[in-house]
Amino acid sequence: LAWYLLQNNIVGRNQSITTKKTTEDLVTEDIFDINYQKEIEKAISGGDYRLAIRLMFLRLLTQLSQKKIIEYKQERTNFDYLSQLYSTRHYNDFFRLTRNYEYAWYGKFDITQETFGIIKNEFENFHRKLS
Repeated sequence: LAWYLLQNNIVGRNQSITTKKTTEDLVTEDIFDINYQKEIEKAISGGDYRLAIRLMFLRLLTQLSQKKIIEYKQERTNFDYLSQLYSTRHYNDFFRLTRNYEYAWYGKFDITQETFGIIKNEFENFHRKLS
């Protein structure tokens, strides 16, 4: 039983537990106070493409909120934001970015560097459209 628990990261291996806690701390803090550029670069350099995608998505939410395109509230879901954007020109792009984010973050899909590059380009293209 002890061997199984250690091999499956259920107990022990404090480094992975610490990393996970740090990620959760970053994600639960006020999204308007995160230094996105720094945190995204840190995630990319560490090869944590899932976290980088999450941070790019949260940055997008802050940008949409600051431009008064959506009304951000922490308890709202991605579906709520899609509903707010349904009748706008941003809906299709936001839908695609939301789907990619949810697959990566909640679906826990492994993201290769190549796949990350494609998703990152989509975020950057949407950002340019907002400017």
